[in-house]
Amino acid sequence: MKRIVSGLLALCLLCALPVTAAARSNPALFCRERDGEVRLTLEGLDRQVCALQLELVLEGECPDARFASGLREAYSPDCHVEADRDETVVTIYLVAEDEPLSGRSLDLGTLTPGSAFRLPARAELLLLDRSLRPIFEGRISLEADRDEPDPVQSVLAFQDVRPGDWCYDAVRYVFEAGLMNGTAADTFTPNASTTRGQIVAILYRLEGSPAPVQGNADSSFILVGGEPAGQTTFSDVAPGAYYAAAVSWASAGGIVNGYGDGTFRPNNLITREQLAAFLYRYASQKGRDVSGRTVLNAFADAGQVASYAVEPLSWAVSAGLVNGVSADTLSPRGNASRAQVAVILSRFVQNVR
Repeated sequence: MKRIVSGLLALCLLCALPVTAAARSNPALFCRERDGEVRLTLEGLDRQVCALQLELVLEGECPDARFASGLREAYSPDCHVEADRDETVVTIYLVAEDEPLSGRSLDLGTLTPGSAFRLPARAELLLLDRSLRPIFEGRISLEADRDEPDPVQSVLAFQDVRPGDWCYDAVRYVFEAGLMNGTAADTFTPNASTTRGQIVAILYRLEGSPAPVQGNADSSFILVGGEPAGQTTFSDVAPGAYYAAAVSWASAGGIVNGYGDGTFRPNNLITREQLAAFLYRYASQKGRDVSGRTVLNAFADAGQVASYAVEPLSWAVSAGLVNGVSADTLSPRGNASRAQVAVILSRFVQNVR
């Protein structure tokens, strides 16, 4: 794999950096032929991917091979083609523009091999994370189908989240898992903010809605700001509220904490650092590995991270759950939109929990 889309990626490759974090399962490429074209679908991406290079070896000479990207959220320059009489090597590049290329099933686009048509014989893949470190490199399994219809995919009824949107796969995942609902039958409202109460209710559903335990908090639970964990009642959490049982359960388990005045403030919009802290403590209580850390100093606003959130955020970035809102901005105290929550939650369930 000698080519790459930009000088920076080329430098990363030529330096022969070690694969620092292997994907949890080896990716596989599905090739479906129809009407002289091959639809390429990459399956089995367990981690966030910010850039990829796919090298396809076709049987025969196909100098006119070309590729059309199916990802609106990714930049794809012209593919590189090297053809001789025995085989043709087609190299495809995709670089995420804003959010990582996420989803267990990634529709890369369409390959048109040209007149000497052959399905790919083998494929090699390079995946890079947001720091341009390889997270997978090597030959991948390749499944080819001729003239078979694409499998039927369920399409969400939401009119404001459509196939091809950066958050579509995540929204479908959390919706079908029963973790998040729409704001109406045909509306998800991806840009709306989420509240502390809503996030705790989601985690409660994820845990299977257990009966809350009253009192007797374990002293080993992680604390925030020196406040004791285990409080199960708050002056602003009514017993009949939809989030009441969730808040009681999460607080008793040290997953969330209230404020010094005895309130939980369930209707406050949750910040990105609060969301990371909730997930960090939940993963800790589940016995998951939360030892990974990423130094946050690469973000210009790292100094805005609250002291209690430094470890949770550095873990969340390391685990690929949270990314910057730009290359150098983390926005720790910015509000988490419903789309962002869906993406972060889907990564958490699939890669951490």
